[in-house]
Order: sequence, then structure tokens, then C-alpha cells
Amino acid sequence: MSSYDIISFFLLIESLTFVSRFIFCGFPDQTRSYQGTMHSTE
Repeated sequence: MSSYDIISFFLLIESLTFVSRFIFCGFPDQTRSYQGTMHSTE
């Protein structure tokens, strides 16, 4: 592997980690707010 392949691979892993962390952090807030609206409408 050349140094360019290693750098691009590292950046790919970093971006995937950032995106997955952003998604997993966002989901609990959405489900919590969704359940809150469901309970308030009852």
C-alpha cells in the first residue's frame, strides 16, 4: 500500500466513526421526543 492509500483509508474510517457517532447520538433524542409527544396527546 502506498502512503496515499493509507491516508485515504484513515480518513474514511474517521469519517465513518464521526457519522455513526452523530447518528447514534441523534436517535435517542428523537425517540425520547417522539414518546413525549405521544404521551402528551393521550
